[in-house]
Amino acid sequence: LDRGTSGAIAYAFESATAAALQQAMTSPLCRKDYLALVRGQPADRFEARHALADERGIPREAHTAFWTLARW
Repeated sequence: LDRGTSGAIAYAFESATAAALQQAMTSPLCRKDYLALVRGQPADRFEARHALADERGIPREAHTAFWTLARW
């Protein structure tokens, strides 16, 4: 998971498996989905396309899409 995010964590018992998992998770092809509970009235749908800096400060393209699943 991204830093500052909680949830499932994967462990590898062999270094080759750990390297393959790390490569897969940092690939631009890796899709990460998150579920958030928010307060207020968010828009039905929202998208953001802004570069985010990686751990070395290098900007990387990022796309985030939000949509409301339920209201109560």
